[in-house]
Amino acid sequence: MIKDEVYELTGIETSKTMVINFEGFKNVIDALGGVVITVEEAMHDPLSGANFNPGTYLMTGEEALAYSRCRKTSKGDFDRADRQKYLIGEVIKQKMNFSIITKAPQLIPVLNEETKSDFSVLDYVVLGAVLVFSDKNIERITIPGKTATID
Repeated sequence: MIKDEVYELTGIETSKTMVINFEGFKNVIDALGGVVITVEEAMHDPLSGANFNPGTYLMTGEEALAYSRCRKTSKGDFDRADRQKYLIGEVIKQKMNFSIITKAPQLIPVLNEETKSDFSVLDYVVLGAVLVFSDKNIERITIPGKTATID
């Protein structure tokens, strides 16, 4: 279903997909041992759970989720989108190296439990190898559209 939606929106066919919910996101970050994130401006948002002053933090999954969801900053959703890209980039930069092999016994069961995907164990291994040996650059593309409330 998601492959059809991606194709309908972009015209791009996808061979593999993975969907993760908030709980799964937190558990994956925790299975990786957290992620070091530098917070540039104060973030105090009860709705997202973000409560950070500027500085560098080793974030748990819960904290990383709050950081990535917070909209209560100077640029709102634009900041949120930038933080999400930054967070994913930091996870890849910090965790996708040869030491990921030692985390595989904790990580693969979490990925299998917490995601909906058509990935096999071999697919995870190949993806890990690609991320370990890649230049770790992430490109974010925004698909133009309109907001709507649908009942």
